[in-house]
Amino acid sequence: MSAKTVGLDREAYEMLGGVRCPGETFSDAVEHLSGSRTSVLEYSGIRKDILMREMDRIRAFLRVGRR
Repeated sequence: MSAKTVGLDREAYEMLGGVRCPGETFSDAVEHLSGSRTSVLEYSGIRKDILMREMDRIRAFLRVGRR
């Protein structure tokens, strides 16, 4: 498998790290969030401890990524 290097600012990196499941690589997290592998419904309820402001930041991150 080949790899590509991408740049993320610190905030985006921390957001992505925050939604990553234990044992999951950053590539896995990107694939899951993009919908290329798994339905988001599989993640329902796994992070009930995330504060609303963190969820707002994650939603904003995802909106930017869809542009």
